[in-house]
Formats: sequence, structure tokens, C-alpha cells
Amino acid sequence: MNILFLTPRLPYFPDTGAKIRTWNLLLQVKKCGDNVNLLSFLYDKEDIKMIDVIKNVGIKVFTVEGKDKISAITVLRSLILNLPLTVAKYRNRRMEVLLKDIIENHKIDIVHFDHIHMSQYASCCEGIPTVIDEHNVESVILRRYAERETNFLKKLILKSEYRKMGKFERMSCLKASKVFVVSENDRNTLVGLCGNGINPEIIPNGVDTNYFSPPSNPHPTPNTLDSTPSTLHPTPFSIVFTGSLDWFPNEDGLIYFFTEIYPLIKREVPQVNITVVGRNPSRRLLQFARNDKSINIVGRVDDVRTFIANAKVFVVPLRIGGGTRLKILEAMASGVPVVSTSIGAEGLMVEEGRNILIANNPEEFAQRVVEVIDNKQIADLLSQAGRKFVEQNYDWRIIGGKLKEVYRKAVDNVK
Repeated sequence: MNILFLTPRLPYFPDTGAKIRTWNLLLQVKKCGDNVNLLSFLYDKEDIKMIDVIKNVGIKVFTVEGKDKISAITVLRSLILNLPLTVAKYRNRRMEVLLKDIIENHKIDIVHFDHIHMSQYASCCEGIPTVIDEHNVESVILRRYAERETNFLKKLILKSEYRKMGKFERMSCLKASKVFVVSENDRNTLVGLCGNGINPEIIPNGVDTNYFSPPSNPHPTPNTLDSTPSTLHPTPFSIVFTGSLDWFPNEDGLIYFFTEIYPLIKREVPQVNITVVGRNPSRRLLQFARNDKSINIVGRVDDVRTFIANAKVFVVPLRIGGGTRLKILEAMASGVPVVSTSIGAEGLMVEEGRNILIANNPEEFAQRVVEVIDNKQIADLLSQAGRKFVEQNYDWRIIGGKLKEVYRKAVDNVK
């Protein structure tokens, strides 16, 4: 089978949740023996360096130069076409031309639109099946942004955006041969948005349980650039958070944690410290670290395993979100206890008190973190149960097999 992935950006280096999902799905499809093609926007010199890495695993790569920022032209295009800004940003005539050429000359059997934004190119794929991978139900995230926004003008803009996105999602999903979602929650949300005209397939987020493993296990070299295996062991009072810090839900969650939760933890455990790992921290986040020496913000790293393995507890204090959090699966696979909000753990088949601790207000969240730090029995039980949970439900190899079967059915239905 000849499969074409259409992505908004190269999925390598996989340093965000979205890239991690896309990269692992690409690898799993390739391992099944299919011919995998990747068409993506290219933004800078760093992206160019990654092309050879992707080609080295047997994936053909095609690129179109893109613009990473929303320009005045993007805003105008959004207004004229009544498209969400984040969709208008990826509208590009050269992408249309190249996509049609690849379909015609490489005998593509199925096109995989990575993120709803790329489904705007469905009109270029007449006669062949298309699937849309909804990493999140995007209109839900925009609605949650709007609900938390206090600035009146920004709130109006966000409300307009989530209404446009809801309309675009509905139209695109109804046209696709199949739509993927990451959880039952997102499935129900999308059916509510689109009606019974679609039957979304759950292709959950996953984790490489060989790559992410408890510190006592050896860490093999991944399909990435230079990577230092994790050799450190948990320190008694350490907390960790990982995630792209330029993604608003992560920034919002950390600000909430530092202002309302962390002081309560420090009152009970004065020796506590937290390490935050993620690209592009904002000035506001960096200010927290400048004001408190127990807060360490390290930015982007090539290998998060050392930082996760060096923690006693992994926190996910998110108040906004959609889809599911890969970071939770990585922490569980690493044998590190997780404390999360309900939104942070949304969509995962976790069991509160068994393989994760859930808390939705500052006092309860702080108490749960302190419990893990102070009580070795609770920490060990969560560690063991979390590891077993991801091994049984979220290994990428299991997910890859399911994805291949969905592709096959979609292609057979067109023949």
C-alpha cells in the first residue's frame, strides 16, 4: 500500500506531543511494510537538517516552504474564506500543486491528514480515500480558551474562532473516509459536533515502552538524534513537568501550579524542587525560576528520560486541553507516579487511586503530591500499576496494528 501523510510541519525532531504521535504512527506504518510518503511544510534551516533522518528510516519526504507566523495576509484570507486563522495559516497554492503531483505519480492509495488543519486539501484527493487524525477536537480547545480569557476583545476573537473551527471540523470530518480520535471522550464530542454521519475510530496516543522504562532497566537508543540514556534515580523531593511551553494549556497549567499549588507543597515539604522541561518558555515562566531557586526550567532537550527518571512525582496541572496527554503515558512507562487534574488525564482509561492520582483544586493537588513524596508505599504502588497499565493498553506496536487495519478497510471500501 502507498500511504501519504500530509503534516503541518515535519514530525522530526519529536519534541512535542503532536510530533511524537505523528512520528510514531509513521514508524509503525513503515514497519508494516508499506510505502510511506511524507508531505510537509518546511520552516527553517533546522527543519532541513531533519529531512535526512526521516529518509533514513525509509520514508520519502516532500516539502513546501511555509510561514510559521500568522501574517496580515493570513488574517485577510481567514476573513474572506470564513476559515479559522489556524487553518488559513496552512493554505498554500504550492502545497496543492505538489500534493496533486504526488498522488498522480506515486500511485497513492490513501492520504492521511495529520491534524484537522491539513484536511483543507481534501479537494486535491478525489477518487482516493482520506483519513483525518484529530489529535484534539480543536473547536473544544478554542472554546475552553474563550471561557478562561478575561480580556473582552480577546474573548470575542476566540469565540469567533471556535465557531469557525467547529463549522470547519464538521464539514471536513463528514467528507473524510475515516476520522481518528485519541479517546472515547473525543469520539463522543466529535459525534455531537458532526451528528451520526461519522463513526470516528479511536487510535489512541501511545508510548514506546522499551524506550521509556523504569530507571533500573537499560534504555535503548531510539530512532532519534544523539540521545543520552537515563542513568539517574529519583531524588527524595523532586517534581517534574514536561511539555511544549509555547502551547498555551501547558503555560496556563504551570502558572496555576506555581501560584496556587507549589507554595502549599513547599509549606509541607520545604526541600521540594521542580524541574520543567519544554521548548520556548515564556518570560513569565522564566520569572518564576528567577524568583525561586527550587524551580528549574531547562527548556528543550533531546532526551527527556533522564529528567523524568530523576523525579519522585510527575505533575500535570492542566486546566485547558483536548485529546490525551502523551506526557502521562511517558511518565507511567518510566515508573514515575503521576498527579494530574481531571482535564490533564482526560481521555485516558486511567483509574484514580490505582494508577494515577487526580486532584482538581490547589489544596487537594498539593496534598496528593505530598502523599507521593512522603509515602513510599503509595509511590511504589502507583509506579508499578502505571507501568503495567501502559504496557497493556498504550504500546505503539498495538496501536500501529490497529491503524494499518483501518487503512486497509478504507482502501477496500473504495475498490
